[in-house]
Order: sequence, then C-alpha cells, then structure tokens
Amino acid sequence: MEAKEIKKILKQFEEKDTYKKIFINGPWGIGKTYYIQEYIKENKGEYIYVSLFGRVSYDAIEDAIAIELMNKLNTLQKMSKKIENLSKKFNSSISYGGFSIVSNSMEKSNLFMTYSKLLQNKKLIIIIDDLERKSNNIQIEDIMGMVEQFSLFNNVKILIVGSESNMINDDKEKWSLFKEKLIEKEYNITKFSKDAINSIIISKIDKYIKNENLLNFIESFLKIHKTKNLRSIEKGVNLFLEIINNYLDSLYDENIYLTILKNCMAVAIEFSEGLYKPDETNENNKLSFENKLTKSIDKDIYLRIMSHYFNTPFFNNKETSILEYVIYFFQGKIDDEVIKDFNNVVKNYLSIEEKKSLFYFSEEKIELTLIERYNDINNYKFTTIEKFINDMSELVCWNAIFNLGFDFSIIEKNFNKILMENFYNIDKEEEQNKIKNFNNYKYHYSSEFEQLINKYNMKVTSKYRKDKIDRIVKKYKDNDLNLQYLEWLNWKLSQKDDNITEEYFLKCCRKNNYLIPNLSIEINENEMQWLNKLWDIFYERVSDNAKKEINAYVEGLKTNRIATFRINILQSYRPLIVPNKK
Repeated sequence: MEAKEIKKILKQFEEKDTYKKIFINGPWGIGKTYYIQEYIKENKGEYIYVSLFGRVSYDAIEDAIAIELMNKLNTLQKMSKKIENLSKKFNSSISYGGFSIVSNSMEKSNLFMTYSKLLQNKKLIIIIDDLERKSNNIQIEDIMGMVEQFSLFNNVKILIVGSESNMINDDKEKWSLFKEKLIEKEYNITKFSKDAINSIIISKIDKYIKNENLLNFIESFLKIHKTKNLRSIEKGVNLFLEIINNYLDSLYDENIYLTILKNCMAVAIEFSEGLYKPDETNENNKLSFENKLTKSIDKDIYLRIMSHYFNTPFFNNKETSILEYVIYFFQGKIDDEVIKDFNNVVKNYLSIEEKKSLFYFSEEKIELTLIERYNDINNYKFTTIEKFINDMSELVCWNAIFNLGFDFSIIEKNFNKILMENFYNIDKEEEQNKIKNFNNYKYHYSSEFEQLINKYNMKVTSKYRKDKIDRIVKKYKDNDLNLQYLEWLNWKLSQKDDNITEEYFLKCCRKNNYLIPNLSIEINENEMQWLNKLWDIFYERVSDNAKKEINAYVEGLKTNRIATFRINILQSYRPLIVPNKK
C-alpha cells in the first residue's frame, strides 16, 4: 500500500464506525507522519496528535494528551465555568491555560467523559505516533492498556502509528502477542507515494530545474536506487538548497543544478541508509576475485558512491568532480577554502562543455589544439588535479609523438608554478601535496612526463619542509609559541631521511636567536614549555657540531642571574655538550 492511502484510511476511520482502534505500520521515512499531518491540516475534525518520541515516562504521555484535551475544551464557547469546576478536582501537577491537571486515571476519565458530553456526537481521534521510538522507561503493555482504556469512551477512536520492524525485540514479541486482541484493523504501508516526492522535491526546487526534467531525473534515480526513506530524499533536497543558497556564488543553467542535486541525493542517501554498504558477515575467502574487489572498493563510502551512483569507481568525471565538496558540506566540514575550491570547480570545469579526448581528433586538429594549449599555458585555468594531469600529459606526450618542438623547460616551469599555486598547501601532509599513482589515471604517460612528475615531487619535499620551518620562525617572531609546530619538527628530524630539514632549521636558528625566548626577563608558562621542547630537539635531534654551536650561543645569554639560572637548569638535565670521556 502506498503512503498516500493514509488519507483515505483516516477519512474512512473518522466517518464510519466500523473500527475504534487501528494501526498503521510502515518503515521509517516512508511518509506515515507526513500524510497524517497533511490530513489533519486539510480537515476540521477533532484530533489529538502525540508522538511517543522524547517522552521519558508514561505520565508524560498522559500529560501530553491531557494538555491537548484541555486546549480543545478551552476553545469551546461558554464552557469556561464547567472547565473551571472540573479543574478544581485536579491537583497542581501541571498547568495549562490557567487550569491544573495531574496524571491520574480517574481524573483523566473525568476529563474524557466531560469532553465526550460537550461534543455530543462529534468524534475525537487520538493519534499515537512513533510507537517504536518510545522510551525504554515505558512498558509496551502500558501503551496497550492506555489504548484499550481510551477506546472505552464514547466517540473516542485511537490510531496507532509505528514501525514494527524497528521495535526492540522484547517490545516486538509482546506487541505481536497482544496486537490481534487489541487492534481491530492493521494497514501496512510498503512504499512512499509520488505525491510526497512532489511536495518534498518539486515544490522546493522547481525554480532551479524545470518540472519535467526534475520529474524525469527523480523517477530515473529512484528506479535505480531503491530507497524507501523519504527523510533521506529530503536530506538530499535540503543539502542541495543549502549549497545553492549559501555556497554557490553564481547562477547556472539547470544542467549544473541537476548535477549538484544528483551528488546531494547520492551523498544523503548513502550516508543515511548505506544502500550499497558491503555485508561484512560474508567471508572473503568464499567470494570470487571480482566480488572481493567490489567489496574492498565499497568499504570506502567515497568510492562506493562513485561506483554505484555514477558508475565510475576509479576516475573522476564531470558529475563526480564536486562529490568531495558535497560530502564536506553534508558533514559540516565547511570553511572559506572549501567553498572557494567548490566554486572554482563548478565554474571552470563542471560548467564547461565536455571535450573529446585528443585521441579522437585528426592530426591537424591535434596539432592546433596543442599549440594553443602550449601558447596559453601561462593562463591555464586550474580546476581539478585529475584534469590538470591529463591536460599536461597530453601536451608532453603528443609533443613527443608529433615532434612539435615545444620547449620542455617552459612546460616544466609552468607545470610547477600551476601546481604550487593551486594544489600545494602547507596545511596538508607532505605526501598529500605530491602527485601519486599518476600512471593509474586515464591516459598513458611518457617517460618525459614521469620525469616531470618526479621533479615536482622532489620540489615538494624541499619546499614543504622549508615552509614548515619558516612558519615555526614566524610563530616565534609573533610570540605565538604553539608546541604543535615544534612537534612536527621533532618528528621530521627523527626520520633522518635527508639533510634538508636540519640544515635549513639551523640556518634559520642562526638568524633568529635560535628561537629562544628572552630569558633575562619575566616569562610565562607557554614560553617555558616552548623552550623545553626546543631544548629536547637540540639535545636529541641535531649533530654534535650543531650542539657546540648552540651551546656557545646560549652561554652568551647568561647576562644576569635569572637567565644564568634558567640556562643551567636546562643544561643540567640535557647538556648540549657531552663531557669528554676519560
């Protein structure tokens, strides 16, 4: 049964006296609450809606129903005196609209009896939603007893809404045992309705994408990806609106918006439901090689989304060029750099018409394209690292094939310049700034291009370590003595994998007082911690010749008693000069 049928169920339930207690059962997110709320809005009947979610005790449920009932009584004209008299019977446990009530079965009975008399033949429907989300403090038997008690009142009907499949085992067993005696009619909702899709999606984003195109996309998408949860779809739509309204800095045509929407839907659904998450219970040794490979890929949610929603597990294409950023937005990992990079990709890559590979061009057209690319290399518009690598590899490889005579030093210079300006970032790890596994990309690479990559990676090694040390020096000058920067230096010097770090570090030390705070004046705890960590590095990580150099410098710092005392304390525990062995 489709979720939209809930409206018909409620209409029949309200108008006919066939049943007094019914149960609507369906999985989470299928639209049960959505259509119930829609029905309540569209009709003028008397309804009390209470969700069990968040109610921590049985009394809290009764109180919530009583408050709703008092609200309805309070709206009846010329009945204030009767209500006032009725409220005098109650203690002051809770208060609503100037009247006090408590959670007592007899008092609630009086309340319902009075309400039933006042309304005469008008029916009241009590809707108890989220049965499976009740607190563990509340017994399922109490809920069933309450339903049975309510059903004894004239003109009162009860609708219970829930998801049996999501009940805890103990509750499910008890519910199944007594449901047949308690519930007069059960309705099972097995799929959501397109009407809800229209409300959740079409009405929200039709100003960005034409209805027809949007409907075609949604129908096609949901036909392939069998989500049954409207909440996941709504999360995707809300993520789309968040991106369009808050992070996208230009207007685009609907094809761009459709691509963004597809990414949002894929991310929201897979993160929320894990439609394609591999079953970890299967033993790998029983799987074929292909299935093992698929399962290995699917463990990573980024690759899983690429594989199942975009059919491209290993290579970025236009549709997936923004996937990384959409995941960041979904997870709330948002900063100015992410927003800037996202807009850069949309503007310079996603919105550009797809071009065929040079492989399919004529010889004349290949030459013209490459000459244009070479002549305009200074103005190259960087979008994604994959596209850049492919563009540059084509330039180098086809130059060798056609003997076009391009100056390799100009290509190399601009190759490094573009990467350093657009890809390199000191806040990333050193290896993340390098081009790795480039031979796994789409195009075949020549030895010349491999040489280009290797030279760039070597430049990264040198530049990254120097940049890190330069930042330490700047922090020292700014008196921003954050130990995490020295922690990196200590770790890097411990690797002993090159001489770059130590040599450059000592060079910077000589120019900047060896990064030692002024020990002749009052210092704070932070400065002392910095000095201790720095002394650890001097003691553990630098050569004996460097220690002698530093030792000579610090001896010159003993200009007063406090500086002398502080230096002697440091030297006593970690002497920079190792005494000669006799």
